[in-house]
Amino acid sequence: MHPAWCAYHVPKDAAFEPGKRPGFRKDPRLKVSPKAADYARTGYDRGHMAPNYAIATRFGPVAQTNTFCMSNIAPQTPALNRGVWRDIEHRIVNLWTARWGEIWVVVGALSEGCEKLNDTGIDIPTRYWQVVVAQDGKEIRALALLVEQDVPWRAWPARYLISIDELEDMTGYDFLAELDDDTEAMLESRCPSRLWPIRLRDLASLMRMHSQDDLEWSRSKKK
Repeated sequence: MHPAWCAYHVPKDAAFEPGKRPGFRKDPRLKVSPKAADYARTGYDRGHMAPNYAIATRFGPVAQTNTFCMSNIAPQTPALNRGVWRDIEHRIVNLWTARWGEIWVVVGALSEGCEKLNDTGIDIPTRYWQVVVAQDGKEIRALALLVEQDVPWRAWPARYLISIDELEDMTGYDFLAELDDDTEAMLESRCPSRLWPIRLRDLASLMRMHSQDDLEWSRSKKK
């Protein structure tokens, strides 16, 4: 059991310092919840749907703790979770908010083939998707990404851009229904050829993150 999708909001400015990383735990609000140990020795990471850092810096420690409930977790390969997925999350919370204003995100998983995580009954998604919408005043922009579970390490996120219309056909969801019809049609039909630009001074932040991730990845492969 894992979320089919979740949605979260990232205000433009951080209001909190990220706290100490909590431990994963069963969701006490559910009668049946996966356990953190269900992922042990499976080769899959406990992948956040609503991300730890974004929620921690915008909504504080209680909200951060809730992101570590196993009801917010889905199986992701290390290369996906620590690579391209982390890259996208970093751009959303640190770079795109600074350039384009507050952001709304819908994240989901597609399970095709129903391969299971050992004998836990948790299915392993084959692909993950995101719809990202930014608003700065009256200006609205949107993009969608669809990333395979077996994505290689340090894959370039722009390779996985698709139109929101295409993603709606795959998922059956209507993502921008609250917008007026003309704006919705314009945003959903376009498939960007590149990721949203970031401020020049933020390039150093992105490069530092990639360098640290590459170092940690190299260390993990030597264990």
